[in-house]
Amino acid sequence: MRIKELLESVGSRIRVEPSSAYTPEELEQIADLIAQGGEVNMSLVHQNLSRSPMIASADVNGHMVGAVVLKVPNAQYRQRVFAKAGVPEQERNYQLEVGYAFVAPGHRASGVSVRLLGAMRNRMPAQVFATTREQNTAINTLLRFAGFRVTGQPYASDRGTYNLLLWTK
Repeated sequence: MRIKELLESVGSRIRVEPSSAYTPEELEQIADLIAQGGEVNMSLVHQNLSRSPMIASADVNGHMVGAVVLKVPNAQYRQRVFAKAGVPEQERNYQLEVGYAFVAPGHRASGVSVRLLGAMRNRMPAQVFATTREQNTAINTLLRFAGFRVTGQPYASDRGTYNLLLWTK
C-alpha cells in the first residue's frame, strides 16, 4: 500500500495545534498516553505539554489514541544531549525537540504515527531535533521518513542500559 493510501485509510481525526488550544482534559489524556509508553521522566511532562508550540494528536470516536509533541527543552538538557552525541557545537542551532511520540497499542501499525508526524512535519520549524532509543526501529523509521537524520554518535542513556540516538532535521 502506498503512503497516501495508508494515510487516507486511517479513520482517526488528526489535530495539530499549540497546547493552548487543547483543554486541560485533553492535555491530561495526552499525558496519560505518554505515561503508558514508560520511556520518559513524567515529572516534566505536564510542564512541557503546557509550553508546547505544537501538539499533533489523533483521536478515534473522541478517544485520544496518539500524540507527538514539539517541546521547548531547557538549555542544559539540549547541551547535555548534543555533547553526549559528540556534536556540542550543533546545539545552538536546535531550540525545539520532537518528543513524546506515542500511539496506544490497539492503534499501532494502522498509520496513526505516520499521519501524526506527517501533519506536524509540514508545520515544523526548519531545525528541530529528537532523541530515540537506538533499538526502537518503529520511531527511527518514522523519523527517517519525516526527513530527520542521525547526528553524532549513539550514547548511553542515563535511565537504563541502552543507547540513544540524536536525530536532527
